[in-house]
Amino acid sequence: EVLGVIVEENAEPDCRVFIQLRNIGNLALTGKTIPLRATINGNDLSDNIVRRLDPGRVATVEFSRTIPKSPVRSYVGNGRIQNLAADINPANNQSTHVSVVNYVEGMPTVTAGILDLGQNYPNPYAHRTTVPFSVPDAARVRFFVMDAMGKMVNSFELYAAPGDNTVELDMDNYPAGIYYYGIEVNGERRMRKMILR
Repeated sequence: EVLGVIVEENAEPDCRVFIQLRNIGNLALTGKTIPLRATINGNDLSDNIVRRLDPGRVATVEFSRTIPKSPVRSYVGNGRIQNLAADINPANNQSTHVSVVNYVEGMPTVTAGILDLGQNYPNPYAHRTTVPFSVPDAARVRFFVMDAMGKMVNSFELYAAPGDNTVELDMDNYPAGIYYYGIEVNGERRMRKMILR
């Protein structure tokens, strides 16, 4: 099963690209070549990997090529497995879910796991906005908000149940402008941009 694609933005002009896979079958996937493909903003990536993947386990695989950073920091496309031998359910071998990871404070590179931070809505917004996110397991989640200069302007923690969650951000006392919001769970971080009117 393809869970989605992760685009990693950093200080470089190009972005690293990862694909997340999960074995939802009853048998370990071992010794087989897995042909991986992704198309992000019109850039085609492909790799063939051989990796053991036990039932229920998730693997995050990096493509050998990078893609140019989007000037508007927006990425769309898909990730897929093509022609995997002995696959009895090829319908789940593609995903159009693309997550963006922004590293502002020198955090480490992507690690395995299903931690996702969605785009706030509405965006742009006035006063309040809702942020969707998901965590693989129940966890303490640290939320933070930074201004356009990278200064931390708000930080708080909450307990999140496994799966999809939302949190409402109240920005009544902040000036209009561009902000970056993020979550951190067990040292793993996701960030996105939002606009306060």
